[in-house]
Amino acid sequence: MRTRVNFIRMLMLLSLLALIPACGGGGGGGGGGGGALATGTFTKTVEVAPASTWFSGMLATSAASRYMLLLTAADIKGSGYIRSVRFNAYTSGVASPVTCPNVTIKMGATTVSALTVTFANSVNQGAGTFTTVLNAAAITIPATSANDYYNINLTTPFYYNGQDNLVIEVTRGAACSAMAPVGATAVAYAGIVWVGGSSTATTGTTGNYSIFTELVFAGGDDLAYYGPPSSYPAPFTTTAAWRHLQMLHTAETISGSGPITGIGMVVNSLTSAATYTVTIKLGHSVLPALTTTYANNFSDRPVTVANALTFTVPAGVPAGSTVWLPITGSFTYNGKDNLIVDVDVAGGTVTTQWAFTNIASRSLFGAFGSSTGSLDAGAMHTTFRFNGGTMDIIGSGGGNAYPFTTAAEGRQFLWRGTELGTSGSISKLACRALATTTAASYAKFTVKMAATTQNVLVAADATNIAGGMVVYSGTFNMPAGLNKGDWIEIPFSTPFSYNGRDNLVVQTTTDGGASSQGCSVSGPDAARYTDSYKITGGGTPVDYRGDFRFWVSK
Repeated sequence: MRTRVNFIRMLMLLSLLALIPACGGGGGGGGGGGGALATGTFTKTVEVAPASTWFSGMLATSAASRYMLLLTAADIKGSGYIRSVRFNAYTSGVASPVTCPNVTIKMGATTVSALTVTFANSVNQGAGTFTTVLNAAAITIPATSANDYYNINLTTPFYYNGQDNLVIEVTRGAACSAMAPVGATAVAYAGIVWVGGSSTATTGTTGNYSIFTELVFAGGDDLAYYGPPSSYPAPFTTTAAWRHLQMLHTAETISGSGPITGIGMVVNSLTSAATYTVTIKLGHSVLPALTTTYANNFSDRPVTVANALTFTVPAGVPAGSTVWLPITGSFTYNGKDNLIVDVDVAGGTVTTQWAFTNIASRSLFGAFGSSTGSLDAGAMHTTFRFNGGTMDIIGSGGGNAYPFTTAAEGRQFLWRGTELGTSGSISKLACRALATTTAASYAKFTVKMAATTQNVLVAADATNIAGGMVVYSGTFNMPAGLNKGDWIEIPFSTPFSYNGRDNLVVQTTTDGGASSQGCSVSGPDAARYTDSYKITGGGTPVDYRGDFRFWVSK
């Protein structure tokens, strides 16, 4: 059955390429940064346990219904542009095609961890706007085998940030031609609220269930997760015999295809500052398990995406976080073979512990430059960035900053390269709204960007932004009605070329506007965000990090 599911997934992923619009984006998003490369696609399956029940009313022959579903970020393990949503047909399947008129789907990031009986209380709570992605449309659900997934394409893609939980609401204003079941499993929180007979009711009945859902992404970050992790010291280590690590990731785990423009490994304990020199190769493999000879595990010629690059892991990165490796190239994954990631490290000042799960013959380790090594059962938790999404830096949003002010002043923000992950041309940035926005104009608003090897900001503005370039200059008009958690977008007049490995500084200045409003920052966190934010004009750097989004293309 699983082979059939994967075959259906691949057919749908290929067909989605023809449906991807040139621009757009839900939840205050915007066009993806596809550039000259194609857009990569992948599927994230949310199945927290074996299916134990099913819901018959969401897509059924009753006159109307309203269903709201909650999916947690911990279960999704991915981010990017959601282009379609799929539901599990449970054990009964869908015997023949079902048509449903007047179906509306909305999506939104949310700060709630459980739904309530009042639909509105779970959305627009500070993580962005609840967005219509399919509006009063007629849909056709194809015949679907038991426990397979049926697909519903969205007319407007929604950018899910991977940090907050996700709410999906399906309302139906008329009867379907037949019933399409929706598989679910019991959980400890209210993962569903529903009402039958009405698509406009404001309250419903909650249930402690998680709906089996698949989200199809076009561009974004896909975490290959293998279960509860243990710590693995290779390859960024002081132990010489563990510095050449080769990893095998199966096609079923990745469930995607297309250009990969970023690779991140997941740390399993709080990091200390460490510097390494790394070479990274990617390639396909038809083998179900690794052999002891590195070269023999590739079924094609591997692509070098990083060649002897200096790589610094910052201090204070907590367990479970992705640390992006420095890559300057890209690799187009075919989606059917397994994927090899080969990381060869020339040396290291500290051993960093990485997340892995015990699966036989998924890793091969040896000394730097070695041609053969020792097999190990280390399935490494790895994040793959498929082209077409954005680079998002999102934290707790606990602090605040006002780059849009009534006074004539500015701000500087710094991010480490390990927080970014992709080289290319940055054409636009956005910061995350701290509160609902009101219309206002900000005179002489400028944005300047610079790559730097500095790990902290200093008091001297010119030092921090040395060698930078102005990417926006003019009056900035703040749009009204963006909600807290939406993105305030600033398109560039001149793109900025980012090398994918240095740290990045953004400086904003303005002569001021009618009101002070702006963007969230995360912190304070002296271990992780040391001196990463400051007011211009000699201000003292503080331990906050800006919550920003960057559109980057290769």
